[in-house]
Amino acid sequence: MATGGYIYFVVNLLTKGVNQPLVTTIAGLVTVAVFAIVQWIGAKEQAKIMEYLTYGAILALVWFWIACIPGVRIERIFTKPLLTDGWVGVLKAIPFAIWWLVIIETVALSPEEAHEPHRTIPRGMILAQITLIVLVVLTWFFAVAAGNDYKVTGDINNLYPLPQVFSEVWSKPSQRPHVIAFSIVAIFGMVVSYNGMIYAVTRMSFSLGRAGYLPRSLGHVHHSRRTPDASIFFWSLVVAGFVIWGYFKYDAVMIAVLTCNLTALIWYILAMFCLFILRVKYPNMPRPYKVPLYPFLPAAVIVMCVFSAIIYGMLSEHIVLWLTLIMYLVGLAYYFFYARSRLVAAAPEELAARAAT
Repeated sequence: MATGGYIYFVVNLLTKGVNQPLVTTIAGLVTVAVFAIVQWIGAKEQAKIMEYLTYGAILALVWFWIACIPGVRIERIFTKPLLTDGWVGVLKAIPFAIWWLVIIETVALSPEEAHEPHRTIPRGMILAQITLIVLVVLTWFFAVAAGNDYKVTGDINNLYPLPQVFSEVWSKPSQRPHVIAFSIVAIFGMVVSYNGMIYAVTRMSFSLGRAGYLPRSLGHVHHSRRTPDASIFFWSLVVAGFVIWGYFKYDAVMIAVLTCNLTALIWYILAMFCLFILRVKYPNMPRPYKVPLYPFLPAAVIVMCVFSAIIYGMLSEHIVLWLTLIMYLVGLAYYFFYARSRLVAAAPEELAARAAT
C-alpha cells in the first residue's frame, strides 16, 4: 500500500485530480502480482533482483539527503518544547520505531539457500542492522529538518513522506521533473521492502508446512524451480486481500503495523526463553554460532520487549490487542488439537531436534 501511495504521488504530479484510494489500491495489487512472479522464478534470481533494488533504494536515500540540504533548519529538530508531544509522544513512537527494525530478522530465514549459514547469516544480520540504523537516523534528520511541518513525516495517513518533503524543498514549477525523478527512484525502497517481507513469510510457512506445523500443502516445492510455490501463491492472495481491505478501511494500515509489531514482540520474548531452555537442557548441542554476551544480551532483549509490550497495552487500540490474542490462540489450538500428532519425522527441523535429544 505504501508502494501504491508513492506511485499515486507520481501519477498525481503528472495528472491532477486522480482518485488516490483507487490508484493506491491498483498499484498495490500490481506490486503483489509482480513480486509473486519474482519469488516463483527462483531464489537466486529474486536475490539478484532484490540486491539491485536495494542499491536503488540506498541511492534514493542519499539523493534525498543531498537534495534536502538547502531546506534544513536546525530549529525544526530542536523545537520549543524539545518534545512536541512530551514523553507520551516518545512512547507512542515506539511501535513505529520497532517497525523500522523488525524486518531484519528475515535474514535468518534463508539458511537453506546460503553457503556456510553459520558464518554468513550472523554476519549479514549484523551488517544489515548497522546499515539500517545509519540510513534511518540520516533519513529521519533530513525529513524532519527540511520539512515545513514536522507532522508531515508523522502522519500515518501520509504514505509518501519523503517525496512530500522533497517537493517542499524543490517547490518551483521548473523543479517538478526533479521531484518526479526522485519519487520514481524512491519506489525502489518500497518494493524491495515488500519483496523481503513476502520472501520471509513464504519461507517460514514453507518450513512449518513441510514439518507439519501448518497445513502440508504449504510445504510444496515447484518441481524444477525449487521455490515454495504454494506458500508464495497463498500469502500473495492474503496480501492482495489486505490491500483490498485497505481500500474500504484506510485504518487497516495502522492496525496492521501495530498488530505485526506486537505479535513480533511476544515472539521475541518466547524465542529468548527458548534460547535459555536449550542452553540448560542441551548444553552439548553443536553450536557453530553462539549468542554474544550470553546471558546478558538475551535477558536485555526480554526486558526491552516486555517494556515495549506494556506500552502497546497502554496506548494501542483494543482491536490490536484482540487480533494479537486471537492469532496466538488459533495457532496454539491448531498445534495442540491437530498438528502435534501429524508432524513429519523426516523434516529437517524434526531431525535436528531428535539429533539434539
